[in-house]
Amino acid sequence: MIDALRESRAKTPVPPGLQDHVVPDTGPGTLAGLSCEIEELLGDGEPRKAVGLARATAAWLREVAPRAGELDHRCADLGEVVEHGEKDIEEAAAEL
Repeated sequence: MIDALRESRAKTPVPPGLQDHVVPDTGPGTLAGLSCEIEELLGDGEPRKAVGLARATAAWLREVAPRAGELDHRCADLGEVVEHGEKDIEEAAAEL
């Protein structure tokens, strides 16, 4: 997964919507950092910003899912997982 994210960033250094949210070096903490930031935004009463960041993160994951599956068979169903996550994000956004 991390290799697929790194390859993506080699082509597009800053994924759309993730400006000011990702550091230059993509590593094991990249997704955890985004997750923490989403949680912080929710805790700070900024649900719309949290949804925006969640959408951008999910879009990035959807983009890299096919490559992640090629690199590691354990990620073969990542696209499906992201799709479910995106539905959850949109349901949450509809409640705002």
